[in-house]
Amino acid sequence: MPIVRIGVVVVILSAGFAGCAAAFEFKDIAGKWCGLDASSNLTYTFTQGTLTVEFKKGPPPQQFKITNFEYLSDSIRVFMLDGKGNTVSTRFFGVFTDGKMTQESPSGLRRPFHRC
Repeated sequence: MPIVRIGVVVVILSAGFAGCAAAFEFKDIAGKWCGLDASSNLTYTFTQGTLTVEFKKGPPPQQFKITNFEYLSDSIRVFMLDGKGNTVSTRFFGVFTDGKMTQESPSGLRRPFHRC
């Protein structure tokens, strides 16, 4: 009986680890994304080393040097340098494969985006 229980525990643990292995990749966030809501006049363009933020109305485009991507099972965290050279990060989550994602800023603000 103990051998059966150990086998069941191994199967359950293996299934849990298999579910965690499906992290996102750069291809999931690469390219151009447009804001979905009326208040979001932003577009984001991701390359391996740069995030370009464009405004439909307002200031000229801004570029941020990306220092790292952290690929998780439910989101992608992007680390970049702000205008003062400090490392900042923001999290993007959602269903990237359906062409939609949500940005969550460090302050908790959420913005929906779709592929342009």
